[in-house]
Amino acid sequence: MLSHEDNETLVRVGPGTTMGGLMRNYWLPIFASADLEKNAQPQTVKILDETMIIFRDSEGSVGLVDPVCPHRGAPMIYGRNEDCGLRCVYHGWKFNTKGDVVDMPAEPVRSRLKEKVKIKSYPCVERNGVVWTYMGPEDANNRPPLPNFEWNMVPDENVVITFRVQECNWLQALEGEIDSAHAAILHGRIDDGGSINQWVQARDLRPTFECIRQDFGMSIAARR
Repeated sequence: MLSHEDNETLVRVGPGTTMGGLMRNYWLPIFASADLEKNAQPQTVKILDETMIIFRDSEGSVGLVDPVCPHRGAPMIYGRNEDCGLRCVYHGWKFNTKGDVVDMPAEPVRSRLKEKVKIKSYPCVERNGVVWTYMGPEDANNRPPLPNFEWNMVPDENVVITFRVQECNWLQALEGEIDSAHAAILHGRIDDGGSINQWVQARDLRPTFECIRQDFGMSIAARR
């Protein structure tokens, strides 16, 4: 059994935490591309205990920015997604998908203030209908490549994207997915209309585990 302290270390993923720091060193799938339209209303997304604003600009690029404007703290969820940028509804500061200020309506023409201000942002890329982001160190030269999952390498027409919400901590979700030992016990009941496969699983309670090392870590499977 884990101590309370070790458990807290494992389950916390916010900024400055041990596991949060680890997970931010990898590309993370965060959104379905189909759910982001050009110049549409921005949306809220929570990633590793950080609430961010996601939007698609006029040219189709995806931006992931801080939820509040760095000027006066106005909520960017009410921002106007227009002309290749997200404009704050308070004083009109407009930011591109990289977090740069591209317009400050109230500033003098020769003002260089916008060169000194940015809104926090994370880079995003799209592949096979999924938006990925990298929340690690800003040095682009040290970013890892996107993971070469099989579904992430085939043509778009061969992929169906679905998302679901699990009301639990990430560790519980991971344990449930890789814990093949519980499958025949918890899910092994045969009801009317059950398949032959279910019937076999209900009587074969001892799984044979296989672990295969991959570039991204490992694949785990169990056979009965």
